[in-house]
Amino acid sequence: MAGVSQSIPTMTDHELFLYRGFDKMLGEGPTRNPYLDTPRAPKHSNMLVHNLADEWFLERFGVAARSSTVICSTSPQQAAQYVGPLGCLAIISPIADHRLIYSPNVIDFLEYFTDGVTADRSSVRQWLEEQCYQCVTSPRLISREHKGEVMLSCKMFNLQHTSLPRQPDA
Repeated sequence: MAGVSQSIPTMTDHELFLYRGFDKMLGEGPTRNPYLDTPRAPKHSNMLVHNLADEWFLERFGVAARSSTVICSTSPQQAAQYVGPLGCLAIISPIADHRLIYSPNVIDFLEYFTDGVTADRSSVRQWLEEQCYQCVTSPRLISREHKGEVMLSCKMFNLQHTSLPRQPDA
């Protein structure tokens, strides 16, 4: 893949990388969170669920997490599923003040709430409560066992292109 600066780095003790698949190729380096200026609109989930979840996260953590965060994953394979035809897979590192919102029970929010799901305020709030979402200030506070979605609330992040490791020949 052209423009890829390196493959996935080796994780050191207690270090956790955040990955994101982008629709378009972005330059490496410090990057402003684009969702602070233009909130994310859902592509694959119900708008009602999106808004109800944002309301819940705002009440709980002070962040409209579904629309204003950079949604990442601790799994490069999961993040790679969201790379567009002209996009890139990247390692995302928060710069300065940030918060990370995640649930040890949720791999991908979209697996639970997709288009066509009938949901109301009560059922969405109940589901979110049951998932035990947490808000932490460092990737090191997320268990290395967590392989799923992490919502990064920040103004700036560092973007570093990466690629999935090659699969061994069969």
